Amino acid sequence: MESNLVITLNPLFSHFTVLQSNTLHVYDLATCRLLLSREFESLKLSYATVLGETNLFVVVPVRNKNLNYGKSVMIYDDIQDTSVLEIEFDQEIKQIKCSHERLLVCCSSRVFVLEFNCLHSQFQFKTCKTIGGLIDISPSHSYLLQNQSVAPQTKNKSKKNKTLSTSSSSPSISKNKKKLIKTNNEKRSSQSLLREGDVIALLGNTTGEIRIVSFAERCLFNNKIVAHDHAIEFMKLNFDGSLIATGSSKGTLIRVFETHSASQVFQLRRGSKKARIFSIAWNQDSSLLATTSSTGTVHIFLIPFNKIKEGKKVITKRKEKIFGKKSLFKIKFPKEEIYSCEFVGSYDLIIVGMNQKHSRYEINVSTNSIKKISESCFGIEK
Repeated sequence: MESNLVITLNPLFSHFTVLQSNTLHVYDLATCRLLLSREFESLKLSYATVLGETNLFVVVPVRNKNLNYGKSVMIYDDIQDTSVLEIEFDQEIKQIKCSHERLLVCCSSRVFVLEFNCLHSQFQFKTCKTIGGLIDISPSHSYLLQNQSVAPQTKNKSKKNKTLSTSSSSPSISKNKKKLIKTNNEKRSSQSLLREGDVIALLGNTTGEIRIVSFAERCLFNNKIVAHDHAIEFMKLNFDGSLIATGSSKGTLIRVFETHSASQVFQLRRGSKKARIFSIAWNQDSSLLATTSSTGTVHIFLIPFNKIKEGKKVITKRKEKIFGKKSLFKIKFPKEEIYSCEFVGSYDLIIVGMNQKHSRYEINVSTNSIKKISESCFGIEK
């Protein structure tokens, strides 16, 4: 198994990137077709993704050979073969996530939120310390509907190596920006989040706690949720940011919460034995949720999202409340391989493995069936 592979999805869920040391490979998620490869000469990368369907990469270069993580984020133009700008931080960067409007940067104990149209302005949140970094952001509604490439607007784009300081000791947040982070407990329809903007998820200040922040002008909230007794291992927002699924380091249960009300709506049973959660994925209409773990089994759960969206009460059996709802489908893989999964549309599930395998499954809920429709290799040379 190639342990040095880093596999990530772009914000549009249309491509996945495979990072191997200093080489980035970009594939079409649905077909596993190689679109391009880019080698960053004499530069090691700890993270990389593609901005939508543009020619821009967001990468984290590691300039200190003694470190596993870099301390800057670089936006790289593949056509011009040059760095558009570089943003420096005073902590190691564990993970980055981006939507059409925003860039999230997760450091060891802080999360920075930057807007693409004015990267010098920012929000920052203090979190509990994390080893690998844990953040998520919902795609904005306009970005999903248009499904087209829009390059981020950056000032002084002609400067090849523009550097912006983001020291945690001297934040540059205007008073107007702070108003976006205020708590708002007013209940809103989950549909309003889909129309109005990004929702972000990050770790809270204590073990097992997560924080959900909405940047929608008409639906502001800043909620804290005690999701688990153990440390959070993985969390995933659905497409419109109205629901979040979380898994802990114990790995036996997946819990689903409404983001605007901070209330738990489902408890899903992954298994009875401890396991590490590798990925959680929502389909586009939030009717299915899939998760992969160190057991090698992919679990697929049926979610009655339409009832939640319409404000109807979801009747849960007493046994499911205590032990968790069981998965509708299971797909078994070798235990020693690490797998990541993502949905294409609503009923096709893509599973990408560190063994360089790409598998596609078609789910039919009406007939309660699942079948493999393709399997291929994305062939990174060893």
